Amino acid sequence: MEKLLYKYYLANVPVQMIYMDKRGQITHRTIFIKNIQEQKILAYCMWRKQQRSFDIEGILSISRGGTSHERKQANTRLQHHVGS
Repeated sequence: MEKLLYKYYLANVPVQMIYMDKRGQITHRTIFIKNIQEQKILAYCMWRKQQRSFDIEGILSISRGGTSHERKQANTRLQHHVGS
């Protein structure tokens, strides 16, 4: 899992993630990984439209996210957010 996280971080691509929080709630999110720490990742969450932190142990699945059109839209949104 960590190797994939690092690969997507370096490529700066959107990532589809299925995540279980500490309360056991499962969500599906599209994120851009901004930093990888020892047990957490910091990422821009397209669902919440803000930077969030996620425990690596709560990540149930990840994959490179979206169609090329969705990736382009996500990149545009992220650039707009980072620029403001």
